[in-house]
Amino acid sequence: MDIYRDDNNNIVIKGPLTVTEIETTYSRLEGLLEQLANNVVVDLSGVEEIDTTGLQLLLSLKKTAEKSGSFYMKNLSKPVKEAIQLSALEHVLEENIA
Repeated sequence: MDIYRDDNNNIVIKGPLTVTEIETTYSRLEGLLEQLANNVVVDLSGVEEIDTTGLQLLLSLKKTAEKSGSFYMKNLSKPVKEAIQLSALEHVLEENIA
């Protein structure tokens, strides 16, 4: 799992976004969220695998970011798109996809 802020201040996630990685992932994202409080953009092009725990994390990020600004996801990988469709979360996340 690799999580970092790129030159455009996007949060980039690479690797699996699953239950086995969630504790480490959340801790790393929490610090980045504090730095990007007003406008959070998450690049998900490098997410190779995602499960319901990963989707819950994205929903939590959305809720936290929208308290003080905006939240967008971009470059959704095929596994992320499929997971959102299978879980019927398109209506919840559609306005957050850039």
